[in-house]
Amino acid sequence: MSVPGGILMSSQCHGSCAGTYKYAGNLSGGNDVSAPFTYVAGDGIDNTGTDYINLGNNTTWTASPQVKNANSDYFQDPKQGIGQPPMNSGQASKPYIPVLGGTLTTAICNGPCGSGNYYATDTNGNATGLPITLSSGVTFNGGSFGDFVFFGGINSNGSTVNFGPGRYFLAGTLPGNNPVVFNNSNTTLVGGNGSDAGRILVLTDAYYHGDSTMAAVVAGIPNKQWQAPGQSGSLPVMQFGEADFKSGNNGASITLYGLNPDNGNVPDELSKFTPVVVWQDQHNSYVRYDSTGTPMVGKGCGGSSATGGCPNTPPSANSPKLTLWAGSQDTWGGAVYQPRGAWAELHGGASGTGSIMLVTGAIEFGGGAGLVVGSPVGPLTTLTATLVH
Repeated sequence: MSVPGGILMSSQCHGSCAGTYKYAGNLSGGNDVSAPFTYVAGDGIDNTGTDYINLGNNTTWTASPQVKNANSDYFQDPKQGIGQPPMNSGQASKPYIPVLGGTLTTAICNGPCGSGNYYATDTNGNATGLPITLSSGVTFNGGSFGDFVFFGGINSNGSTVNFGPGRYFLAGTLPGNNPVVFNNSNTTLVGGNGSDAGRILVLTDAYYHGDSTMAAVVAGIPNKQWQAPGQSGSLPVMQFGEADFKSGNNGASITLYGLNPDNGNVPDELSKFTPVVVWQDQHNSYVRYDSTGTPMVGKGCGGSSATGGCPNTPPSANSPKLTLWAGSQDTWGGAVYQPRGAWAELHGGASGTGSIMLVTGAIEFGGGAGLVVGSPVGPLTTLTATLVH
């Protein structure tokens, strides 16, 4: 794995962490990692950066990791303190689109699928909470910038689906390890070329943690067979689920461009979230975030040090997991964001190159002979006040 842009790892594990993964980085099976720099978070212990990396037989990591202050800007969440992407405040007044049997076709939309709130139904019109399957040829088009909400998750198999500019809220799945996004390796996802306003896919649940807009949208769905915010009882809860964005070597691909900071059609309230293309809800994490979108740390909440994260319990063990393919046939035109207590499983094709910027808590790498993580099409940046002499 080659990362020409460099690697930052906020982990403080250097052989002494509990559990299976005792190190910030672990290599085995002849794997190699190369980057111009790898910075790891120091915990006050005087040691070398190589203590943070466990190298198995016939593995290398170059250049050798360097220890930096754990409280430095290197290891801060680059999107902390700005909250989460807001919904359209008028989303509840947009059309409600029942999807009979959970299969969305161009016939149901009578052409392109416009802005609205989508949910699967049975033959009696009950909102089942089951996933919505996207048939080939489906295009989401809400004009210069659309607003879409999907309940139950979305999936596709062998389809070609076009996501027009807009914000897409994947608002939870039924319990039972159901993914909020799943597409098989023979699916083609298309979304822009970098010139439109872009799109952001928000991976969340049916609560969106107190967002009154989401509560109003849920209230507008008739005959729900799952719990709405504020309800209690025996009905299932629409909760977080893991997400799987897959592509293969059979001509299928993923091309998704995130929010474009240079396009005037991006709503003002989303300007702080450019150029994100995928945003995972900060509450779907093993680290607790406060209402401002800042990770909570400190000894007072269970952390072992001043920089240890406060523990949080997601609804299922794997719900914070995001699977991404970053081979040569894919383009991620923007940043993929996960909170600090989540992780990504990154796959690459044989000697593939992926243009992607990934902010996550941990990475599992596999599925190919080699991967070069190229420069992102739209890099994520943060602005700071700096004195220049």
